[in-house]
Amino acid sequence: MEYSLVCVSPSRQAAVARMLERLFSLTPLSQPRPDRGIEIVIHDSPEDLVSGEVVFDAPGLCAIRTVDGYHLRSGASFLALDLRSGRAAGSLSGAFMDLPLEEQRGLFLFAFLLLLSERGLYGLHAGGVWRDGCGFLLVGGSGSGKTTLTCALTRCGWQYLSDDTVLLKRAPSGVKALAFGRPFHCASATFRHFPELARGAHSPVCGKHLVDVGPVYPGRFRSRFRPRVILFPEIAGTRSSRLIPLDSSATLLGLLGRGAGLLHNRDSMAAQVAILGNLAKSARGFRLLHGDDVHSDPLSLSVLLRKGDHIDAMYSAA
Repeated sequence: MEYSLVCVSPSRQAAVARMLERLFSLTPLSQPRPDRGIEIVIHDSPEDLVSGEVVFDAPGLCAIRTVDGYHLRSGASFLALDLRSGRAAGSLSGAFMDLPLEEQRGLFLFAFLLLLSERGLYGLHAGGVWRDGCGFLLVGGSGSGKTTLTCALTRCGWQYLSDDTVLLKRAPSGVKALAFGRPFHCASATFRHFPELARGAHSPVCGKHLVDVGPVYPGRFRSRFRPRVILFPEIAGTRSSRLIPLDSSATLLGLLGRGAGLLHNRDSMAAQVAILGNLAKSARGFRLLHGDDVHSDPLSLSVLLRKGDHIDAMYSAA
């Protein structure tokens, strides 16, 4: 997906562009295009008085539903979203620009997800990996092992889409998954098993590190694929990993719990549910109980996912 960026000064333009480039796998446009993409405008104007319904309020971010869309506030910084025009306009304080990258992420993550949903792209809390023509989504919350699995498989020659968040889009050939978040989100313990990640690590925040994995795993990034397999990972604490097949209803329920559309309007959520329903029907779902082999023998995990019962047929059909 494409976006344009307009800032109050060349120095602020360069700083914000660099921030967005480090955070998201989106394509910047040199000039605004009203007929495509979304527009981000950063100015120095003060924040207007805002009226609406507070739909999210947590340390570091507040979201207010307004007549035109949403108003997002992070400290003294804000973005006003006009969903119909695909435009976010606001101001970023000096304090915000000095924050660690992870703390800057929330404001723009919400903004992009809400604006992109009006363009038919819907966020899913999932990682994505691809091998030999078959795309896998790793769907789960924090602590389910998505990042560890993505790193282990990438080490074994797989390509990665993301470790945490992807975008889903309806296409003539079926549902497509697109890369969205750029850096991996790694706990400190991850570096013990994957020491190469230290080469791309940014400053740690709340026990998590943002890692630019492009130079760590060169040539392994993939921008999109058609998901053929959906895995719901769980840390099993066993020696070997195993797969448990799910029917389409259980797969859909798992997907619904990880969609990123909770703030949005009824029409948008209905469209997102429809896409998740199509995905649950077109892809095979499995619980992945991943064991110690993720760290000790990732090749065996790779073989399980490529040649395991029920999955081998998906490769044949890819």
